[in-house]
Amino acid sequence: MKELFHLILLTMTCVLIGCQEKTEERTKIKNSKTIAIKDLGKLKHLQSTLPAPEPGEWLYQQNESGQTFQEYVQLAPHKPDSLHHKIYLQPIGTFDSVDISVLENLRLYLQIFFGQKTILLEIQPSIITPQSSRRNNHGIEQIHTQFLLQEYLPETKPQEAIAYAAITSEDLFPKEGWNYVFGQAGLNTQLSTFSMYRYKTAKMTPVYQRQYLNRLAKTASHEIGHSLGLKHCNKFKCLMNGSLTLTEADHKPSWLCYICLAKIGWNTQMDLQKRYDQLIEYTEQQRFNKANEFYKKSRKVLMKN
Repeated sequence: MKELFHLILLTMTCVLIGCQEKTEERTKIKNSKTIAIKDLGKLKHLQSTLPAPEPGEWLYQQNESGQTFQEYVQLAPHKPDSLHHKIYLQPIGTFDSVDISVLENLRLYLQIFFGQKTILLEIQPSIITPQSSRRNNHGIEQIHTQFLLQEYLPETKPQEAIAYAAITSEDLFPKEGWNYVFGQAGLNTQLSTFSMYRYKTAKMTPVYQRQYLNRLAKTASHEIGHSLGLKHCNKFKCLMNGSLTLTEADHKPSWLCYICLAKIGWNTQMDLQKRYDQLIEYTEQQRFNKANEFYKKSRKVLMKN
């Protein structure tokens, strides 16, 4: 009798497990949906309109018309293909253990953000920058961005690169008359450069290290976006907003508005659902709470039938 009871119990357990597995499978199918570029318009109500610029802000000094999705397509931007499908990051300068950790986290972030395999190359010394492309600005050693964008990066660009960026530990300046710049890129050239110098603080507590990574991630993705043909966004609060000061840079979000996301999504043909899933996981791990909340809201809107 006991053997019969155990047999019945085992059978019922197997049936229940089978039902649970089928339910989980149906749930996965239900939650699995291809997000198309045309679907991104559903996110419009989540976007914050960019307010009128105030003195000292980027758009107050720069007369920019922005860029529509159609204008981006007409630009014929560089696109990943079988020969060019990786993002390469070239660190230049002196980096400590905190910097190295931040750089590796940055590499992973950019890989998710652009949907392309991202490789962190071996560190190159600052000596690669000739004295003629350097200056001392009020006690701060700076590298001329044009040396990196017009000489060093074109000469060392890996063959498989869809985007190639130099990351410097030293400060950058774009031309005489400018105090400094966080980063710079040639529009649709695949080349960009950005500096870690202005983002690092004396005390690298976990909170400040998180801020350090967040600031660098925004600058890196912004400049690489330029190198893939994205112009500054002047319609919504967006990663592609220009910024003159650290305060202005901190106020802009780390995410793309739906129009700029459509551009990158069209360019790379990335799996947008996978991107949202991975960004939600990444921002949760790094405690980027505002970005995590925004990505969750966006994914929820896009996954509705």
